[in-house]
Amino acid sequence: LYEFATEIEEQYELIVSNPPFYEASSLPSASQPHRQASLPKGENFMSESRVNARFDSAMPFELLLGAVQNLLSPDGRFAVILPFHREQEFMQLAESGGLVSTRITHLQGTPTSEIKRSMMEFGFRKPALSAGRSIKSNPITNNLIIEKSRHNYTAEYKTLVQDFYLKM
Repeated sequence: LYEFATEIEEQYELIVSNPPFYEASSLPSASQPHRQASLPKGENFMSESRVNARFDSAMPFELLLGAVQNLLSPDGRFAVILPFHREQEFMQLAESGGLVSTRITHLQGTPTSEIKRSMMEFGFRKPALSAGRSIKSNPITNNLIIEKSRHNYTAEYKTLVQDFYLKM
Protein backbone atom coordinates (compact mmCIF):
# COMPACT_ATOMS: atom_id res chain seq x y z
CA LEU A 1 0.00 0.00 0.00
CA TYR A 2 2.78 2.42 0.89
CA GLU A 3 4.55 1.89 -2.44
CA PHE A 4 1.29 2.30 -4.37
CA ALA A 5 0.32 5.45 -2.49
CA THR A 6 3.70 7.09 -2.97
CA GLU A 7 4.21 6.12 -6.63
CA ILE A 8 0.76 6.96 -8.01
CA GLU A 9 0.19 10.57 -9.01
CA GLU A 10 -3.52 10.20 -9.66
CA GLN A 11 -6.15 11.11 -7.12
CA TYR A 12 -9.45 9.36 -6.65
CA GLU A 13 -12.98 10.58 -5.98
CA LEU A 14 -13.85 7.49 -3.93
CA ILE A 15 -11.73 5.08 -1.93
CA VAL A 16 -13.41 2.12 -0.22
CA SER A 17 -11.64 -0.12 2.27
CA ASN A 18 -12.38 -3.16 4.39
CA PRO A 19 -8.96 -3.25 6.05
CA PRO A 20 -7.61 -6.01 8.24
CA PHE A 21 -8.82 -5.00 11.68
CA TYR A 22 -8.22 -7.79 14.15
CA GLU A 23 -5.74 -6.41 16.62
CA ALA A 24 -2.23 -7.84 16.41
CA SER A 25 -2.23 -8.11 20.20
CA SER A 26 -4.49 -11.16 19.85
CA LEU A 27 -1.87 -13.05 17.82
CA PRO A 28 0.25 -15.70 19.58
CA SER A 29 3.69 -14.42 20.52
CA ALA A 30 6.96 -15.98 21.60
CA SER A 31 6.09 -15.12 25.20
CA GLN A 32 2.56 -16.56 24.87
CA PRO A 33 2.78 -19.35 22.25
CA HIS A 34 -0.23 -21.12 23.78
CA ARG A 35 -2.56 -18.25 22.94
CA GLN A 36 -4.61 -18.90 19.81
CA ALA A 37 -5.27 -16.16 17.31
CA SER A 38 -8.83 -15.50 16.22
CA LEU A 39 -9.07 -18.66 14.15
CA PRO A 40 -12.17 -19.62 12.23
CA LYS A 41 -14.13 -22.44 13.82
CA GLY A 42 -12.46 -25.80 13.25
CA GLU A 43 -9.07 -24.36 12.24
CA ASN A 44 -5.95 -24.75 14.34
CA PHE A 45 -3.43 -23.07 12.04
CA MET A 46 -3.37 -19.71 10.29
CA SER A 47 -1.09 -19.16 7.29
CA GLU A 48 0.97 -16.00 6.98
CA SER A 49 -1.21 -14.76 4.12
CA ARG A 50 -4.33 -15.27 6.26
CA VAL A 51 -2.72 -13.40 9.17
CA ASN A 52 -1.91 -10.54 6.77
CA ALA A 53 -5.50 -10.47 5.54
CA ARG A 54 -7.04 -10.43 9.02
CA PHE A 55 -4.71 -8.58 11.41
CA ASP A 56 -3.98 -4.87 11.52
CA SER A 57 -0.22 -5.44 11.82
CA ALA A 58 -0.22 -5.93 8.02
CA MET A 59 -1.87 -2.53 7.43
CA PRO A 60 -1.98 -0.31 10.51
CA PHE A 61 -4.66 2.37 10.49
CA GLU A 62 -1.95 5.04 10.27
CA LEU A 63 -0.63 3.52 7.02
CA LEU A 64 -4.12 3.26 5.53
CA LEU A 65 -4.99 6.85 6.44
CA GLY A 66 -1.66 8.14 5.11
CA ALA A 67 -2.36 6.47 1.78
CA VAL A 68 -5.89 7.91 1.72
CA GLN A 69 -4.58 11.41 2.42
CA ASN A 70 -2.22 11.06 -0.55
CA LEU A 71 -4.64 9.41 -3.00
CA LEU A 72 -7.98 11.09 -2.23
CA SER A 73 -8.97 14.12 -4.31
CA PRO A 74 -9.80 17.31 -2.38
CA ASP A 75 -13.56 16.71 -2.76
CA GLY A 76 -13.30 12.91 -2.64
CA ARG A 77 -14.86 10.49 -0.17
CA PHE A 78 -13.27 7.65 1.78
CA ALA A 79 -15.47 4.82 3.06
CA VAL A 80 -14.37 2.15 5.52
CA ILE A 81 -15.95 -0.63 7.59
CA LEU A 82 -14.50 -1.51 11.00
CA PRO A 83 -15.50 -3.17 14.26
CA PHE A 84 -17.63 -0.79 16.32
CA HIS A 85 -15.19 -0.89 19.25
CA ARG A 86 -12.47 0.64 17.04
CA GLU A 87 -14.63 3.48 15.66
CA GLN A 88 -13.41 6.25 18.00
CA GLU A 89 -9.75 5.29 17.62
CA PHE A 90 -10.05 5.42 13.83
CA MET A 91 -11.98 8.71 13.85
CA GLN A 92 -9.34 10.38 16.02
CA LEU A 93 -6.54 9.22 13.72
CA ALA A 94 -8.47 10.36 10.64
CA GLU A 95 -9.25 13.77 12.12
CA SER A 96 -5.62 14.30 13.11
CA GLY A 97 -4.79 13.88 9.42
CA GLY A 98 -7.39 16.35 8.17
CA LEU A 99 -10.20 13.91 7.39
CA VAL A 100 -13.60 14.45 8.96
CA SER A 101 -16.38 11.95 9.33
CA THR A 102 -19.46 12.81 7.27
CA ARG A 103 -21.58 9.66 7.75
CA ILE A 104 -21.62 6.68 10.11
CA THR A 105 -23.88 3.64 9.91
CA HIS A 106 -23.84 1.25 12.85
CA LEU A 107 -24.58 -2.36 11.91
CA GLN A 108 -26.52 -4.73 14.14
CA GLY A 109 -27.33 -8.35 13.37
CA THR A 110 -30.76 -8.15 15.03
CA PRO A 111 -32.66 -5.44 16.93
CA THR A 112 -31.51 -6.89 20.26
CA SER A 113 -27.86 -7.57 19.39
CA GLU A 114 -24.99 -5.22 20.08
CA ILE A 115 -23.61 -2.95 17.38
CA LYS A 116 -20.99 -5.02 15.61
CA ARG A 117 -19.60 -2.85 12.80
CA SER A 118 -19.28 0.81 11.85
CA MET A 119 -19.43 1.89 8.23
CA MET A 120 -17.88 5.35 8.06
CA GLU A 121 -17.45 7.95 5.34
CA PHE A 122 -14.83 10.69 5.47
CA GLY A 123 -13.86 13.73 3.45
CA PHE A 124 -11.18 16.37 3.82
CA ARG A 125 -11.78 19.21 6.24
CA LYS A 126 -12.47 22.31 4.17
CA PRO A 127 -9.80 25.02 4.80
CA ALA A 128 -12.38 27.81 4.95
CA LEU A 129 -14.16 26.00 7.76
CA SER A 130 -11.12 25.05 9.80
CA ALA A 131 -8.89 28.12 9.49
CA GLY A 132 -7.85 29.26 12.93
CA ARG A 133 -10.13 26.95 14.90
CA SER A 134 -10.70 23.30 15.55
CA ILE A 135 -13.75 21.82 13.86
CA LYS A 136 -15.24 18.62 15.29
CA SER A 137 -17.03 16.50 12.76
CA ASN A 138 -20.75 16.12 13.18
CA PRO A 139 -21.52 13.12 10.98
CA ILE A 140 -24.96 11.93 9.93
CA THR A 141 -25.42 8.79 12.01
CA ASN A 142 -27.89 5.95 11.61
CA ASN A 143 -28.32 2.25 12.37
CA LEU A 144 -28.83 -0.66 10.02
CA ILE A 145 -30.34 -3.86 11.39
CA ILE A 146 -29.76 -6.88 9.15
CA GLU A 147 -32.36 -9.39 10.39
CA LYS A 148 -35.59 -9.20 12.35
CA SER A 149 -35.13 -12.90 13.07
CA ARG A 150 -33.09 -15.72 11.50
CA HIS A 151 -33.20 -15.31 7.66
CA ASN A 152 -35.96 -12.69 8.00
CA TYR A 153 -34.12 -9.67 6.62
CA THR A 154 -35.17 -6.08 7.21
CA ALA A 155 -36.47 -4.02 4.28
CA GLU A 156 -33.53 -1.60 4.67
CA TYR A 157 -31.00 -4.43 4.40
CA LYS A 158 -32.76 -5.94 1.38
CA THR A 159 -32.72 -2.57 -0.38
CA LEU A 160 -29.02 -2.19 0.32
CA VAL A 161 -27.93 -5.61 -0.99
CA GLN A 162 -30.61 -6.57 -3.53
CA ASP A 163 -28.34 -5.94 -6.53
CA PHE A 164 -25.84 -8.48 -5.20
CA TYR A 165 -28.14 -11.46 -4.54
CA LEU A 166 -30.36 -13.52 -6.80
CA LYS A 167 -32.59 -14.58 -3.93
CA MET A 168 -33.07 -12.58 -0.77
